[in-house]
Amino acid sequence: DVTVLADGLPGAGDPTRRAILAALDSLAGRAGRDDIVFLMFAGHGSQQPARIGDERNEPDGLDEIFLARDVGKWDGEIQALPNAITDDELGAAITKIRARGAFVWAVFDNCHSGTITRAMPVPGERDRQVKPEALGIDPKVLQAARARAAAADKGERTRGGGPAHEDS
Repeated sequence: DVTVLADGLPGAGDPTRRAILAALDSLAGRAGRDDIVFLMFAGHGSQQPARIGDERNEPDGLDEIFLARDVGKWDGEIQALPNAITDDELGAAITKIRARGAFVWAVFDNCHSGTITRAMPVPGERDRQVKPEALGIDPKVLQAARARAAAADKGERTRGGGPAHEDS
């Protein structure tokens, strides 16, 4: 039972954000206990600023992203790359499949995939990516995201591990 989303491959679906997430959701609905699910992602990845308030999930202030075929340039209004798929979204999709009792083997053969399904990089791991600037992300926006993450981290250490900010 194979689903293929790929550019230019006869019979394959387009690897758009919607198609990728729909395929993962469909798989979560079909997977069963003791199934082995193999996910293969090949393409490009990068980073974008983490959403404001999400600094605790992204210690460096940046979200790892998979660039679907229909990804757009940086949109300052939504503070994201339209149609990029974040590491958090991929993690949630994989968790949903695993919750059905399936074993998931995920392979990411794309630039900047080092921490796409885990929190911290492996020492000595090589990092390659589509530079955020090439996607229209202003370096000042990246700096601000890193600064927010550093401030959130400092706030957590100051409060003894509590939240870096209170939601009102």
